[in-house]
Amino acid sequence: LRSYPYRERLFLHPDLKDEARAAVLRTKGNELFHKRERKYIAATVYYNESIAHSPKGSEVRAIGYGNRAAVCLQLGRYEDCLANVRLARESNYPAALMGKLTMREVAAQSMQASAEAARRFADDPMVPEDQHAQELKLSYPAHPTVPQRVADLQLCNNQQYGRHVVATRQLRVGDVVMVEKPYATVLSDHMKRVRCAFCHAEEPFLLIPCEECTIAMYCSQKCLRAAWQQYHRYECPILNDMRTIGTEYLALAVRTVAIALASFDHDLEALRAHLSHLDVSKVNAFEMDWRAASPRTVYETVYSLATNQRKRARKDFALNVLVAMITHKLLLKRTPAAQVCGADPILRKTLLNLLLHHLQSTIVNHQFLHYMDYLAEQDVYEPDEYAIACFPLLSMLNHSCAPNVKRITMRDGRCALVVTRQIADGGQLFDHYE
Repeated sequence: LRSYPYRERLFLHPDLKDEARAAVLRTKGNELFHKRERKYIAATVYYNESIAHSPKGSEVRAIGYGNRAAVCLQLGRYEDCLANVRLARESNYPAALMGKLTMREVAAQSMQASAEAARRFADDPMVPEDQHAQELKLSYPAHPTVPQRVADLQLCNNQQYGRHVVATRQLRVGDVVMVEKPYATVLSDHMKRVRCAFCHAEEPFLLIPCEECTIAMYCSQKCLRAAWQQYHRYECPILNDMRTIGTEYLALAVRTVAIALASFDHDLEALRAHLSHLDVSKVNAFEMDWRAASPRTVYETVYSLATNQRKRARKDFALNVLVAMITHKLLLKRTPAAQVCGADPILRKTLLNLLLHHLQSTIVNHQFLHYMDYLAEQDVYEPDEYAIACFPLLSMLNHSCAPNVKRITMRDGRCALVVTRQIADGGQLFDHYE
């Protein structure tokens, strides 16, 4: 790669804000918003795309927020409308259009007050949006040190199955035997203008952009700051290029490395030293004390996931190495990883090894988070993915084309494991890999 012009051949370049492109995207949103179309959600996606590409303080961003306020007004989302009015004013909204923005604000305030008065008169208190059916809970007592799972599961290891999970009691259909929070997640590309890149909340009318890249958008300043602190500082300058050279597996691998680095206070030497003394054969996510686990200890369970490197065809392995090497070059050229590694060849090699390790691990251990998407033309709900994730415990389950458990994504991003066919005492739990 030292002499090969991979950047030119792969069209890799820094991700920059572009006011002209933002204006074009906003115009497309206006076309969908027009009374002839009235495709308000599709228009919002284009407005968000425009906002993401617009420079901070630009008129095109401010007008984009104003357009989004108009959508919210049409959809009766008055609180969101007022939030967008505030964002527009904070973003250099042009004085010549301020009257239009103020009219939207006054209309939203008036309609909001009328709606609240009507509810009070009807004695019909509004049900909060976040109030839903009771969440899934474990069907049996939890393990004393692993509250994510029931006590009646055991991690076994043998030559035939490798690491696998068996039941130590009979499990019935409908039993919830595990509820796990992911170690890392990456929002699916088709959801980046609909959901928050950090918490994945579905907030298309409130998204605000990362000020450095054109990819990430967040539902609040709190999520924006948390993402930057935990991982985004490393991936931000290369997110766009990662979509060119790799898949969502690469994005999750880079994020996993970034989260691990943050858990070691951005000290790569400390991370390297920690892993050099780690015996992965002794890491048991099913028995460790999760109640007292530190971020570093939790990372051990992720690092210990299988990579299947020895089982890979040479062609596949070579491709993974190439992708990891290009990503490594980009990280050192554009991101704080350059300062973390310095000129130390050992640390630079450590970073490359981690990228390759987690890329291979992600390919064989990833899980998708799903939601039920309503298809209006067919009048049916179909599952669709909204993020890819890494789960240390759920990754211990083996695959079967006739599984006896199913993963159910919960609203908060955790994943529940539900029994779908009766499992005898001593029987193995089988998942179906997607």
